[in-house]
Amino acid sequence: MAVTGTLNEISMVDLIQFNCQVGEMCRLTVENGTQVAQIYFADGTVVHTALGDKKGEEVFHEILGWESGNFELDRGLASPEWTIKTHWSDLLLGGLHQLDESVHLAQAAATEHSELHELPDDLGKMFGLDKSIDYQHELEEEDNDMAGLQDTLQALSQEVTGFIASTIVGLDGLGIAGYADKSIKTEEINAQMTLLFKLVNTSIDKLGAGTVEDYLLTTDKAYLLINYLADKNYYLGIVADKANTNLGNLRMVGRIFAEKLGKEMLK
Repeated sequence: MAVTGTLNEISMVDLIQFNCQVGEMCRLTVENGTQVAQIYFADGTVVHTALGDKKGEEVFHEILGWESGNFELDRGLASPEWTIKTHWSDLLLGGLHQLDESVHLAQAAATEHSELHELPDDLGKMFGLDKSIDYQHELEEEDNDMAGLQDTLQALSQEVTGFIASTIVGLDGLGIAGYADKSIKTEEINAQMTLLFKLVNTSIDKLGAGTVEDYLLTTDKAYLLINYLADKNYYLGIVADKANTNLGNLRMVGRIFAEKLGKEMLK
């Protein structure tokens, strides 16, 4: 029997991750409006995607961004062809990175447009809202909020010896603020960190290992520390030079600033 559901219940990323981890041969059919895409799984990875006349990685990256629609999962169906050779985790990383870049471009375009055209005074009346509200002022306040988060991340950098970078990221992989050495672009690692975050979360849930306090990844050169923020829709990531960082201090700073940033974002 086929398994059916909607993308409002589970995201494309989670669907793909789940089916790859299960490791069964199956076909995932996803309908988004008039578009119908198919993803085939085998040997614990994605082997083929199709959308109309298109197929392969191009289709995978396109449908990864779908946020609404219905899906149907049929087990035991073999793929008619193999158009994807890349491992599923690398596919997801690449796809999330492309989504991250497209959103940043859209945000940049919106920012440029707002600088060229001020909002009309009667904007509230146009949408049947309180015409006394100063919407231009509200947008300026949002910009100030982002600047406030940036300032807090800068303050964090002063508390961590060996600081390299810090970033605030949503569970959709999109960053909202970052502070780092000029040679590092934090937006380029947001998607990768989020995928790692989700994979670890899945393992924790399966193990029934309790409530996560923080995530610590250690390499021969650096520490990567991740802390949930208050609403658990965002997290704080900190990267520090292992040779020059006191781990106990790093974890303490991570907890303190995660709490502080969470409160700032809930204001």
